[in-house]
Amino acid sequence: MMQTAARLELLPSNAINYETGTKVTVLGNLGALEKTGHTYAGWNTNKDGSGTSYSGGTILTVDTSTITLYAKWNADPYTVSF
Repeated sequence: MMQTAARLELLPSNAINYETGTKVTVLGNLGALEKTGHTYAGWNTNKDGSGTSYSGGTILTVDTSTITLYAKWNADPYTVSF
C-alpha cells in the first residue's frame, strides 16, 4: 500500500476546534483527491500506513490531542502479458 500527500486545497478539512468528548465524523474523499494508477483507500494516522486506519463516515471521539489523517492509496492492478 502506498501513501501520498495531496495538495492542501483538495483535502477535505474541518478547522473547527472541538471540546474533549465531542463525537465527529471523518470525511471521505469528496471526489477531489486522486493519484494516477491508484485508488483512494481511506485515511491513516501515519504517512506509511502503519497507524490507525479510518474510512469516511467513521465516528471519532475527540480527545486532548490533535489528529492528522493521511490519504491511503492502493495501487491499481495491471496485467502484463508476454
